[in-house]
Amino acid sequence: MRVTRTAFIFIVVALWIFSGWPPVSLSPRFPPVPETAQAIVSPNGRLYYGDGTNTVLRFMENAYDFDFSSGEETFTHSASASLIRFIVAKPAVTRDEVMVGILKAGGELNVIKGINGYDVNTDYSVAWTNAGTTPAMTCEGTEADCSRAFDITYERLSGRAMVVYADNTNQKLYYCYFDGTNWGPVSNCAPTNGTNDISLSSNGRPTHVSLKPKGGSNEILMGVGIDVSGTHEVEAYRWSGSTWTNQVVATDTTNASSSGNEQGAVFDIEWESNSGDGLVIYATTATSNEIKYKVLSGGSWGSEQGGFNTNANGAVTVWVNAEGDQQSDRIAVATNDTSNDFNGAVWKTDGSTAGFTVLATDGTIEGGNGTTAGPAYTDVQWEQTGSEFMYVLMDAGAGDTGAYIRVTCSGSCSVTTSQTTITTTGLTDDAQMIRTAASRNSDDIMMLLTDNDNNLITQHWNGSAWESGDSGVLENTLSLCSSDSNGNGCSAMPATFTYIPYSAWSRNWKFWQGTDTTDTPTNQLANENVTPSGFNSSNGKFRLRFSVVELSGTGQDNARKKLQYATADPDSSSTTWTDVDDPGGTGAVWRYVDCNGGSGVCDDNGALGGTTLSGSPTTGWWTLDKDAAGGSTMDHAALQLRELEFSVEAYYATSSTTYYFRMYDVDQGKPVRREQDNDGSNDCASSSCTYPSLTTASGSLSVDIVDGSGVPVSSPSMVMSSVSLSFVYQTATGSFGAASQKVRVSNTTGTPTWTLSLAASASTAVWDSAGTDYDFNDPTAGAGDGGDTDSVGGRMTIDPSVSTITPKSGCSTTDLTKGSQTGYSEGVTNSITLVTAGSSANTNCYWDITGVGIAQTIPAEQPIASDYNISMTVSVVAS
Repeated sequence: MRVTRTAFIFIVVALWIFSGWPPVSLSPRFPPVPETAQAIVSPNGRLYYGDGTNTVLRFMENAYDFDFSSGEETFTHSASASLIRFIVAKPAVTRDEVMVGILKAGGELNVIKGINGYDVNTDYSVAWTNAGTTPAMTCEGTEADCSRAFDITYERLSGRAMVVYADNTNQKLYYCYFDGTNWGPVSNCAPTNGTNDISLSSNGRPTHVSLKPKGGSNEILMGVGIDVSGTHEVEAYRWSGSTWTNQVVATDTTNASSSGNEQGAVFDIEWESNSGDGLVIYATTATSNEIKYKVLSGGSWGSEQGGFNTNANGAVTVWVNAEGDQQSDRIAVATNDTSNDFNGAVWKTDGSTAGFTVLATDGTIEGGNGTTAGPAYTDVQWEQTGSEFMYVLMDAGAGDTGAYIRVTCSGSCSVTTSQTTITTTGLTDDAQMIRTAASRNSDDIMMLLTDNDNNLITQHWNGSAWESGDSGVLENTLSLCSSDSNGNGCSAMPATFTYIPYSAWSRNWKFWQGTDTTDTPTNQLANENVTPSGFNSSNGKFRLRFSVVELSGTGQDNARKKLQYATADPDSSSTTWTDVDDPGGTGAVWRYVDCNGGSGVCDDNGALGGTTLSGSPTTGWWTLDKDAAGGSTMDHAALQLRELEFSVEAYYATSSTTYYFRMYDVDQGKPVRREQDNDGSNDCASSSCTYPSLTTASGSLSVDIVDGSGVPVSSPSMVMSSVSLSFVYQTATGSFGAASQKVRVSNTTGTPTWTLSLAASASTAVWDSAGTDYDFNDPTAGAGDGGDTDSVGGRMTIDPSVSTITPKSGCSTTDLTKGSQTGYSEGVTNSITLVTAGSSANTNCYWDITGVGIAQTIPAEQPIASDYNISMTVSVVAS
């Protein structure tokens, strides 16, 4: 028997054959199992510190995980003849660059830029200096002006470095940014009122600056402490990406802890990672709820709220640290005060309810040494994954011992490791500071510790445990105190550590025809970085070539990058992204598909044979799975540009819609955003780097016969029950639509109404054999011949009421009505309705119809034949 298929606008016709022969058997295909390997970023970083030499910056390279064996390097900056008191170092996210700020005892700020891996002294140069960031500092004994009146960060999308600093002018801060080529808005970063100044509300000298970038944006939150004639004020601001705005005086004029005037930081700021709201958290002189806060939401600051009590109510707080969880809106806070108290609290312990919960306290940490109130004896850091964080603190006594408390947040936050000693035997005298730095790509945390013998040591958390021993003394002449065994104590912080991140960004892309089965496709759907249009939204296939570059200088091994899609603005933080589903999946409107049936091309984790995109990328790999472990070919070296491929098919995507696609790093749990730095060079073939996009064609209404995998059956057929020769008329039965041959109606139009019907190929058709025939639409009783145009009897009856309708996952059978039992009658009932869809029916869906009842009366003494058959047509029409 022959089968033909013809398509019309809003009507698609398929021929259905009833046959006495068995149906064709089907063999399912399964995707290949990818080779897997452990995904990991091996973190490495840089340790920066000052020693007893005025004109040098010392640094060490740290190789994973706790190796400082490369030894000390020296960069001679030839700046003012005073020692380094404070250091800040921040790595770029879009360049192989680090920006280091050193604030010297004489008040001079030096901004030093490192490039090309910044692992040797020739990689560094002085970018600019500012002579009067603070007055001359006294950081021990009776302290004066020992404060870090500057900070550095990077915008997370553009990659611009931002430096905010004080000068010798009250009520002013100044800023300068670097795009990789030029500094601005003042080219030499000199403090210039009217150009790069930030006017403060409080008329005093800025003492401490804290900057926190907002993930996925160019926004920055800033907090600043201000000495107003002995009264300490705290203000906060937001950088919008172009201007400083949303200013607020956080304190109630007179209630901030005055210790921030001379040393320490009695406030901090932080973003909620999911909501995008900001907090300024600050210590006050209140006798309860000493820690207070304000929330920035929707462009405005809320009123002052009580945060939490410290362990000794009314004690003078000398340090506040706040760090946000990258997985939730939680913010962890650690404080220490002059009563030797540590306090650890968390914001939104359940992830959503505003307020602080105190989780840990200690009343016997290291405190004031001599006349010094004490610097940061506590700190807090989140691990990259798992919503886990730890407090670190210094116990009192000579050769002070570090300790930690680990907290896990699942539902709510709770202490999972009570206060436990960390091996820190390298210190020989009273502790002076404890600082931590967290990797952005792993659960590694580096801890720095100093004492008033000017010793500097480090310890390392590897994600599950601290090292069995500390690093030993890496520097014994740190520029901390004027002499060893200093009984006055010292509040400077002349050492810092920073991890170099793995930072991936997407660049060029191109869509190729999904029917192309060659290793390197040759039939494009559109030019590079151009959106194809008119794509088949029901089951069209494409091969997407997509390049990704690492820009910060750290590589990644065995890490899967899956594909996600969205229909809203791909640059908006509120846009919802959905994973492309696994091959054969029904949970999304796009799913991976093997482009050539398993010959080695398009196999998950398989290596590409060639490249197609601009920029001279190296060959990458195919991805055909959304959540399998990373494969052995899925490596991304530092500063490497690689071309990947994603072979995808539509699974009833919405018609007339533009879809955007992006990579998502499964190992990191982060999207790979399009490169959008403003360093003055265009790294993409188009005017700017964009996300891949394609536009689907206008919708269609269609019907087909498909197998269990949704593949059209080339020669569909069904079997009626067999009957024997009889001297009286009899009835044969059958079922139209089975698991291996389903009637599938697809509607990707905007019109929900349609009618599905079944008819013979012609009203004059008959059950035909090599010998005699019989009719299908003669209503004469007893299967006799009536008054129609032929001379044979017999009648077929269709019963849709007993059928089963199975919708596509995510769709429903709402407003679908089955037809009633009806028989054919020539010229009267030539077509029988199987299903009708009303105005409330779904669109962008398909429905599988099975089990339609068929009955056929056969005339008495009908001759035996093995090949009685009839061709039928199933049709769907928009209504």
